[in-house]
Amino acid sequence: IMPIEDVTVIYSLLDKRMNRIECDGCSGSVVTNNGGTFEILFNVDNTTLHGNNYGEYPVKLYFRKRTAPDIDHKFLCNEGEDDCSDTGHLVYLSHLNFKKPLQVY
Repeated sequence: IMPIEDVTVIYSLLDKRMNRIECDGCSGSVVTNNGGTFEILFNVDNTTLHGNNYGEYPVKLYFRKRTAPDIDHKFLCNEGEDDCSDTGHLVYLSHLNFKKPLQVY
């Protein structure tokens, strides 16, 4: 497995009903570095998150990379079992849960 650089990772923090939370910092995009890694920092103050430091919150991730001339890359999640190129991938985060690893192929 080789790291994939310059992949755009689009993320959205979701509520318990799997709806996108609309607030500053709850969604956005980052690009993987030359080692194929990325980091998303959430520093969010939203009433949806108040009073629940022990629950898990879903984050929807989409992966996109296009190379010349018009080649769209395919991404596999769940240890290479599922094509998550179009459907995205869910991860669950909780308060004070740092550096959660994610393997995407």
